[in-house]
Amino acid sequence: MRWKLLALALFLAACGGVQAPDSGIRGTILAGPTCPVQRIDSPCADRPISLTVEVVSGSTVAATFTSDSGGRFSVAVGPGTYTLRSKSGLPFLRATTVRVSSGEFTELELHADTGIR
Repeated sequence: MRWKLLALALFLAACGGVQAPDSGIRGTILAGPTCPVQRIDSPCADRPISLTVEVVSGSTVAATFTSDSGGRFSVAVGPGTYTLRSKSGLPFLRATTVRVSSGEFTELELHADTGIR
């Protein structure tokens, strides 16, 4: 087993290592509603949330990320079309399709549903 790891390390070194794509998806995830009853005179704004999200290409999970406590995230993926979906439970992130171009990060603001009514 050790010789396989050594062979892999030598191969990666010879190839210049593994480079992360220079493209991907970044943005913010907000959750709402955050109040059980919303009134016109007392708005209840969506709030940033930490949420684990899968980045899916076809039927393959290309990446998984968790936004920070401020709701911010950044994930490197190659060019293509991806679907973002919450990994599990509430808050629920409706599946969102995004196109990523070579050499660019696509910016998104995602909204998750807390289920509060």
